Parts: sequence; structure tokens; C-alpha cells
Amino acid sequence: MKTIIKQRYSMGFVKPFSKINGSIIMVILGLLASACGQSGSETGGLVDANEPVSPQPNLGEQQGVLEQNLPVPNNQQTDYFRVILYGNSHVSGLPSLIQLLINTGVPQVRVEVKNVGGGFLDESYYNDAYQARLTATPWTHAIFQGQKYSQSGTSIYPTTAAQKWLDKAKSLGITPILFPEHPQDGKLEEGEYVYQLHQGITSMQSSCLAPIPLVWERVIQLLPDVHLHAPDGNHASSLGNFLTALVFYEVITGRSADLLPYLSNIAISEQIQSIFGQVVSEVLADKPACPTF
Repeated sequence: MKTIIKQRYSMGFVKPFSKINGSIIMVILGLLASACGQSGSETGGLVDANEPVSPQPNLGEQQGVLEQNLPVPNNQQTDYFRVILYGNSHVSGLPSLIQLLINTGVPQVRVEVKNVGGGFLDESYYNDAYQARLTATPWTHAIFQGQKYSQSGTSIYPTTAAQKWLDKAKSLGITPILFPEHPQDGKLEEGEYVYQLHQGITSMQSSCLAPIPLVWERVIQLLPDVHLHAPDGNHASSLGNFLTALVFYEVITGRSADLLPYLSNIAISEQIQSIFGQVVSEVLADKPACPTF
């Protein structure tokens, strides 16, 4: 653990886990979080409460569990990280940050990170163009975001396309990483629901699972005055994108986010960067992202 973090918690920052002792004090931060630069009504994989897509009433009958379940390839030891992202506007602010973090933490390797979009996973999987993008390049990692879910939590939507994406990636030797998006502002329980939904997918088709909602929940509890959301309450702010990118850095490389140096070219204080890195590494120690490594 970084010495600088130990000192800050000893001065009174609230403890995210039982390893660190401290009392709650007011954290005064001179940070202005900017929006992630996205517009529109997308809310990750959220389907509106009016349920415009026909819900699937029976999980066991509708999820279509695949017969094949390959082990997850481990591509953490490589000299060329090549990462592809599928999803909607929630992934658009991440590629440059992920690339910067890998370049900083593993400077001896080459890095390519590309967002190809695609929207919901059940739309991109059945589109030949998005299929071709996965096979056209020898990617080491593929991040998948955009599993549909019900706002009310009472309806179930098929996860078959998500499972098929994971299976296809593994068959190509690519490490798949499921991306359950962060909760909307003020709705921490939504994050827990989305994380559990994605846990269900990995129970049927093995994959790495980035604990984004859990990390966000810890930081919100720890630093309630830090604005992880953009003004729309849905997308991530620049701070939120940085926090999410730290999770992917550690999952992709296997190196601790807590050990990254201060990035002076990011408009986030050294104090906040350090606390974010510590929380990410502690959550991943408690909830490992990948099942076999």
C-alpha cells in the first residue's frame, strides 16, 4: 500500500475496508468534474420502466445457456496489449484513459485500445460488421458493455448474445471482460443489481467481470463530495471515467492500480488519484475479476 495513502487515512479519511482505521471528516476538494461528453437518453443497458422491449418471463427457459464454456485466456503477460471495446456511450470516454494508464504502468509494452461501439450486445452480436471487427485484429482483450436490464428489476432480458460474445472472444484466444456499468446518480442499489446480473452471465459463460459498480459505491461512500457523474446523472464525469479506467487497467494488466504513479497530465489531484487507485485495488482483491488468474 502506498505510504501517501496510509498517511491520508491516518489524518481522517473514511475507511473503505477494515484494513484501514480512521474517522469521518469533511473532505474539501478543489475539483470540478466535467461531463463525459455524451448526450442522449442512453442509460447503459437500462431498458425504460415502460418496457418497450418484450420482457422474458422465465430465466431458465429464456437464457439459452451455451453448451461450450471455454476457460478464460490469460493475456496479462504480453508485449502488445490490444483492447477492443463494445458498447454504447458509456464506453466512449475510456479508450484514451486505458491506453494512458497502461503506457504509464507498463511502459515497455505497446498498446492499442479501440472503441467500436455497437450499442446493446444483442444488437452488435447479430451484426456482421461488428463480428468482423473482433476477428480482423489479434486482440488480447475485449470489453463488452450493453447488456439490457429492466429499470424495475421485475423483467428479465435474454443474455444469450452476451454469452455468445464471450464464447467467441475466448475461441479466438481473447480475454473477455464484462462491463457492468455504474449506477445512475443516487441509485446505488441499481449498481448492485447490474453487477449481480452480470455475475449470472459469468456463471453460465466464464469471463472476467469488472466490478465497476462496487468500486463506484465504495468511492461514493468514501468521498460523497466527489462528483463521479456528469450533470445528466447517468454518464460518467471525467473523474468517473478515470475511476472506471483504473479498474480496467488492473484487470487487463494484472498490475495494481494502487501502484501507479501520479499522472500530472490528468486534471485530477494527486490525492484523489491515489485514493482511487487504493479503492480499485482493494475491491479487486476482495472481488477478483477473472476466474482463473
